[in-house]
Amino acid sequence: MSKPSINLKTEPLADKNDLFYVQAAKILSHSTFFQDLPQEIILKLARASMPKNYERGQIVFNQGDKAEGFHLVSAGLIKIFLLENSGKERILRLCGPLSLFGEAAIFTPGGYPAWAEAVKKSSTLIVPSLELKKLIGSSPDLALTVIGALASRVNHFKDIIESSLKNLLPKVADYLLKLPNDGSIIKLAVTKTQLALTLGITPESLSRAFKRLKHDDLIEEAKPGLIIKNRAALSRLAQGERD
Repeated sequence: MSKPSINLKTEPLADKNDLFYVQAAKILSHSTFFQDLPQEIILKLARASMPKNYERGQIVFNQGDKAEGFHLVSAGLIKIFLLENSGKERILRLCGPLSLFGEAAIFTPGGYPAWAEAVKKSSTLIVPSLELKKLIGSSPDLALTVIGALASRVNHFKDIIESSLKNLLPKVADYLLKLPNDGSIIKLAVTKTQLALTLGITPESLSRAFKRLKHDDLIEEAKPGLIIKNRAALSRLAQGERD
C-alpha cells in the first residue's frame, strides 16, 4: 500500500519558501526514520528544517564541533569518518539520499564524534537541535522514532568495533607472545599509550583489545604487567584463528 500524500494546506508556511517547504516535507515523509510519523509532526519538522548545500570535498562538520542538529541527505553522498594517528581515514558510513546522520551528537555534550564530508555535490536538510528537542517533548511518536534511530546507530557502531577487533586482536596477541616470559608476570616495557603507538593503533582500540582478551580468559592484568592464562589459545589467535 502506498503512503498517503501529505496535505500541505493544513499548516501555514511560516515565512518559508513554498517550494522548499513542500520538498522538505516530501523528503522527510519518504525517509525510513520518519515515514510513519503523523502528518502534523512531518509538517513541523519541515517547517523547522534548513537547507544546506555542499561542494565535493567540503566539510559538513568536524569531529568535536557542537551539534547544530540532525542532517538528512536530500541529494548526493556524505561520508562519515575518523582520522587515525597515521592520518589515514577510517570511513564509518556512507550516507546517500534519505540517510540520517549526526543525530546521536544532539544528546551528548562532546559534539560530533566524527567528521563528515561531501563525497560529491550534496544537499541536506538540518533540523536544529533545540527545535528537535521541543518537538520530542510534545510528541511521543517522534520520541520513539529518535530512540529507534539511536538504537540503530549503536548497533551499527557495535558491528564496526567487532570488525575492527577481528583485525586488531591477532596483532596484540602476537606482541604479547613475543614479550619475555619467565612463567609468571609479564612486564610491559612501555606504557599502554606507547604500546598503542608502537602497534599503530589508538589507546582506545588497545583498551578494547585487552578487555576482550580478559573476557575470553586469555590474559589477566596483574601489576606491573599481565599474566598469559592460555598461551595456546593466544597463539592460535595471533595466527588469525579463534576458538
